Amino acid sequence: MSDVKLNFNFTRSLDFLLHQCRGKKLSQRYDDQSIECLDWLELSLDPAPEMVVLGFNENYVPGKATNNMFIDAELADRLGMYGDKQRLARDSYILQSLAVVRKNAGGHLHLICGRTQNDGSPLLPSRLLFLCGDEDAYANAAEFSAEPVPPVAVSESPANERVLPRSKDNGVPQRVSVTSINNYLKSPYSFYLSNHLKLSSVVVNCDELNPMVYGNFTHSILQNFGNSDVRNSTNAADIADYLTTESRRLFDLSFSSPSAVIRAQAELLNNRFVSFATKQAARAADGWQIISSERNIPSGCKLFDSTFDISGIIDRIDRRDNEICLIDYKTPNSNTRYTQKSLFKNDLFTDLQLPLYFFLSDYLEDLKPHKVSLAYSLLTADSNDSGFVDLKFDEKHKQIAETQCREVFRNIEAQNWF
Repeated sequence: MSDVKLNFNFTRSLDFLLHQCRGKKLSQRYDDQSIECLDWLELSLDPAPEMVVLGFNENYVPGKATNNMFIDAELADRLGMYGDKQRLARDSYILQSLAVVRKNAGGHLHLICGRTQNDGSPLLPSRLLFLCGDEDAYANAAEFSAEPVPPVAVSESPANERVLPRSKDNGVPQRVSVTSINNYLKSPYSFYLSNHLKLSSVVVNCDELNPMVYGNFTHSILQNFGNSDVRNSTNAADIADYLTTESRRLFDLSFSSPSAVIRAQAELLNNRFVSFATKQAARAADGWQIISSERNIPSGCKLFDSTFDISGIIDRIDRRDNEICLIDYKTPNSNTRYTQKSLFKNDLFTDLQLPLYFFLSDYLEDLKPHKVSLAYSLLTADSNDSGFVDLKFDEKHKQIAETQCREVFRNIEAQNWF
């Protein structure tokens, strides 16, 4: 045995170790000073007397209904497959067990239901809160609908204050994109992370297209459509044929070995294109003509005395007689986020992207003689929600948008990130 030599070098040894460790999970070291965060299905195993459940909203608990293109809900139920009924029963049991364990331990179970998402669209409380007697159901509904409780003031000097990462470069940015300005409106700190620290998300799971890749892929197809010979066709079949053909062409160029999930996403996107084609043909028949696709804002543009330049790309520009419409493509699951009520809430815009393009359109000489309007083109999962949605933007809305933009610009220049 002493004469046997193993043909192992450092590289092969490391490969062997990595292969053995692949798929293994390491538990984080327990810290009794920290607050443990668990997933919903793990909570029933936790005996802690005090428990706070966040995000106790419909479509989260129980989860959103899942649709199978080959097996409908009735057939799945007859086959004994796990479905929405079983998920509802499971989550109802978990909720009851959590309440009983807290009660027996002399503790408390707190259920936190959000009222709106970050973009302002409404959220509903979980239906599990109403699977009880009428009196309790009315009480839960009243509590959810009550006026928000003012936040409790915290100590200005917490014992274990976390220091947020800060950049050594404290200079005001030379150029900011429209998308970044809109992101600042939603989260100044996210703006700081992406624009000053240059941080970005890392794609871990490549088995499916994340929203950004999905959106960029869709925009590439629509950009080519906006420059094609059929862009102003009134024939929905011709538009759909171009979009689906172009989608498959770009798909083959972009993905060499796509997973089954990615291929399914591409085919479902084609279904959105078919729905879009009908609405686009109707718009063309109404006299609207596509005159520009992916129009760049000229360099050196400033707004409202900003110290930085503002860059951007308008997805699409339509013209009808003396009217111009600036259009932004969106690929949401539904049109909920793009109603006037969601986009303009409490006399403020929740999204400044189109208003910013409106103000920047003054730099586009060929648009100056025309009346400019704004619209979203929605390619939604539900064909009934797809189509073009006009954004109301009269003199009152222009003044409000300008005031919001000026405030955001001042905050960016003052580096108010936190």
